Amino acid sequence: MNYVRLQQIPLPPTVNHRLMPLCMKGRGRLIKSPKFRKWEKDAAEFIHAACEPMEDKELFVRIIIRWPDKRKRDIDGPVKPLLDLIVRERFILDDSLIRGIVVQRQDFDPDEYGDAGTCDITVMPYADWKVPF
Repeated sequence: MNYVRLQQIPLPPTVNHRLMPLCMKGRGRLIKSPKFRKWEKDAAEFIHAACEPMEDKELFVRIIIRWPDKRKRDIDGPVKPLLDLIVRERFILDDSLIRGIVVQRQDFDPDEYGDAGTCDITVMPYADWKVPF
């Protein structure tokens, strides 16, 4: 099976901390917050250090999320920024190539899994993905 796994990528800031208002020439705008820009820069380093970009074909993506604490959170919150990041960093050509996606929460266990507040992204050709049931 031909797949790539990006491990221990820091989770993006929550939706409430991604954008900040700015007034330019009397018009309100939303710009990326410094916290979100820092996350983009740090997470990009993980992607560049991981491996070569995926080929241009239909893809399947699996995201495993390890929350930093026990608070209730929406599981889909980090998905869009993570996918946008791997496209912007040219790991995949376009997220429209993603034909299937699975997002899972993994309870934090420092002996067995990665650090809290991180995620793993596995990308493989869609043709190689087998339904487990």
